[in-house]
Amino acid sequence: MFIDVLSVKENATDIRCLLKKDQHGLWNITSWPVRVAANNSPVTSTVTGSRVYPLDEGLKICGLSVEEILSVKKKCLEFLTLFLEALETEFGPFGEIGIDLAVDKNYNLWYLECNANPAKTATKIAGTEEEKRLSLVYPLRYARYLAGFEK
Repeated sequence: MFIDVLSVKENATDIRCLLKKDQHGLWNITSWPVRVAANNSPVTSTVTGSRVYPLDEGLKICGLSVEEILSVKKKCLEFLTLFLEALETEFGPFGEIGIDLAVDKNYNLWYLECNANPAKTATKIAGTEEEKRLSLVYPLRYARYLAGFEK
């Protein structure tokens, strides 16, 4: 099946959602950048030379309006909430996960894959300093939570 995903100059895009649990055992999105595939590449992996943008900027580059960006973000949040609940119901608790989503030209969301030990390269490239900090701090906070240590 072919998914007509959003593109930039005919280069496919996706969203890498990096999620981690905090000191309360709650999920947080530490970053969710848009990856744009390198020229002539069928994949958006940073290993193949993709360009990476913060979510709003990446979706704007794809031609979305502010309202369309808000709609896509809402769909992503709704999907992630349901997906994480189903994932942990089936497989038990996780502390972090990377979930790759595609958005088609009709702004429908498509699940591509998830990684229980995700690379943080996209966050390193396009994340804010706070997103980079939280991607390192949340696992430590979650470990303290699991160990039962009080602050």
